[in-house]
Amino acid sequence: LWMDRCDMSGGVAVTEAPNELTGDIDVCNPIGIVRLLRQTDAQIFTGWRGHEGLFDAGTVQSMQWVVERVCGVLSDPVRSAVVMSGCGTSGRIAFLMARSFNARLSAKGIPPCYHYIIAGGDQALLKSVEATEDSWKAGVEALEQVARGRERVVFIGITCGLSAPFVAGQLAHCLDNKAVFTPVLLGFNPIHQARHTPIRDWNKTFHDVAMAMMKECERGGACVLNPVVGPEAITGSTRMKAGSASKLLLETVLSLAHCQACSGRQGTGGRWVWRTARPAVAGRGQ
Repeated sequence: LWMDRCDMSGGVAVTEAPNELTGDIDVCNPIGIVRLLRQTDAQIFTGWRGHEGLFDAGTVQSMQWVVERVCGVLSDPVRSAVVMSGCGTSGRIAFLMARSFNARLSAKGIPPCYHYIIAGGDQALLKSVEATEDSWKAGVEALEQVARGRERVVFIGITCGLSAPFVAGQLAHCLDNKAVFTPVLLGFNPIHQARHTPIRDWNKTFHDVAMAMMKECERGGACVLNPVVGPEAITGSTRMKAGSASKLLLETVLSLAHCQACSGRQGTGGRWVWRTARPAVAGRGQ
């Protein structure tokens, strides 16, 4: 009954539900625990209960849509940026990706263009700063600071449960400033399960922002990347499977962008010229 409720509008969010595979994980021996974790991790790729996973065509098309936009940033890294943002583990993954891919750019003598935002600032890389995670205004202020002076910004908001007010504020800011920002929402619940809870001192919920993102997807100006990878092996611990899926998706998208923009040289006016392969699959997030 519990699992039947978690895929219904108004029911338990998938990312917060118990996984039917691991109900007895607490009484398993070490080998049994590892096997159960392997089974639940397999849902990352196959999807959960008929939903799309990482290997499904819709997810691949959405990823390619993001790849194309990141390639656009790589064509002009001085005036453009890729900004990844999240709270807690999601913000730490953003930090890891930005540092890793900036190192790749630096190795080629190319200006770094990847930036991370974590709710609460760098101190949150080591400890929780929950008050900031609940502030949509803090998210907007952090994004404005990072994006200042940039003509084009691909923004990737990471929130596994489609619930963080910090990220909701940033996505709404992107939608209000489409001349500069291309927003991407990355999470792992069905879109109708985006959080409906009112956000303090704001007239929007995360669900409102998610619906606005979907409308912008239809116009080709945004992407919602939300394969439903299923409940966690340990209920609600989204730093496990959802964290792994976040890292896999971001690393794949950014690596593909670097491969497609595989050979660059500095042109006139400091602009970088890339030879970019035409993608085999193109699409937008739904």
